[in-house]
Amino acid sequence: MIDTSLMLSGGLDSVVALILEKDHISSVYVNLHSPYSWKEKKVIEMLKGYGYDIVEIDSEVVRKEFNNVPTIKDQIIPGRNLYLAVIGAMNVNVSNVWIVSLYGEMHRFMLDKSKKFYKDGSRFLSFIFGRKINLDSPYKMLTKAEVVNLAISNGISKELLSQTSTCYHDTLWRCGECSTCFKRWVAMSCNNISEEYSVDPWKSEEADRLINAYRKAIVDRDYRHYSKKRIYETSIALKKVGIKL
Repeated sequence: MIDTSLMLSGGLDSVVALILEKDHISSVYVNLHSPYSWKEKKVIEMLKGYGYDIVEIDSEVVRKEFNNVPTIKDQIIPGRNLYLAVIGAMNVNVSNVWIVSLYGEMHRFMLDKSKKFYKDGSRFLSFIFGRKINLDSPYKMLTKAEVVNLAISNGISKELLSQTSTCYHDTLWRCGECSTCFKRWVAMSCNNISEEYSVDPWKSEEADRLINAYRKAIVDRDYRHYSKKRIYETSIALKKVGIKL
């Protein structure tokens, strides 16, 4: 029985959710026309080639006129997840909308991934649609490394995982320079999966920034932004390339 709209991005996390939860979800991909949408569409076509049924919606809301075009330095598309949640709830057959966020991401520093967003979003959607709708993430207790492990443990091939897109660069498939490439590299490395990047993710400026932030969190014992688990997994990956966190 289909009771859930999964908002599919083409990224690793939502693709794993699509494959593992396919029997009770309706998968929806919204092309927002970001600079990296071409990569998302390649993933969607790959999944459709495997036989997955995906609803595609074209919505050019990322525009220069709105000053909301993301870059690898400023990756936020304001209101993105709220917009996707409303579209997911348009399916009158569903009582759940999934926007996949992970453990360590759902905090006040990421407004539309925060626990408050999901809680208030559930009330908002239920009110405007006149039926009970739960906005949630199926992997809110898992890190990206744990999602990769879950996928492999359930028979998803490393080859398929490597065809997903987790990068904000406008022309490169995996730039290695953005924070998402670094987090992806950590997750894959923790599961002994090697991938090609245009720049080694652990050598990027963004990696330096995150490593210094993690070190400060350890010294200050402040894990509100960067969780202990995320820092631990990063230390495992960095150790493999000779860097001590």
